[in-house]
Amino acid sequence: MGGGSVDSWSVAFVDINVHFARKLHRSRRPLEGLGCPLPVYITGAAQAPCLFGLVRPCIYVTKEAAAASTVLRHSLSHELTHCRHGDHIWAALRGLCLVLHWYNPLVWLAAALSQRDGELCCDEATVQRLGESERASYGRTLLAITCQGRDNPLLAATSITGSGIKERIR
Repeated sequence: MGGGSVDSWSVAFVDINVHFARKLHRSRRPLEGLGCPLPVYITGAAQAPCLFGLVRPCIYVTKEAAAASTVLRHSLSHELTHCRHGDHIWAALRGLCLVLHWYNPLVWLAAALSQRDGELCCDEATVQRLGESERASYGRTLLAITCQGRDNPLLAATSITGSGIKERIR
């Protein structure tokens, strides 16, 4: 993103997140019977499965993820791990740091590295939770899903997508 001020970056941060929340709420359909501790919805508004919401986080999955039982199981496990780690809160705090220090390239780098580290930690914990026998299958899920989209650094959502796919699969 280009220049600006804290005010314009604040407006962008709020606008991006409010717009995404509205798109999710308009397009979501409950996905029940999964035994998941968080509400799970199918949506066409997200490019990939994600966790969104600070106070009452929900998991949103794509139609494609919901249709494939292995991908759905991996996605739910991944997003639940993000929730257990509080990564949805860290995503919002990263966005806030970018708003306040939009002019500092080191803050942008720190935010990118923080997001990457969060994904690596989440992947490791997810594989531990799923079991070592699921590692290869989980890696295939990551490959399939990470090709579907890219995260916006100002969006306060966690997602299974992200950079460093080679490192994440290892």
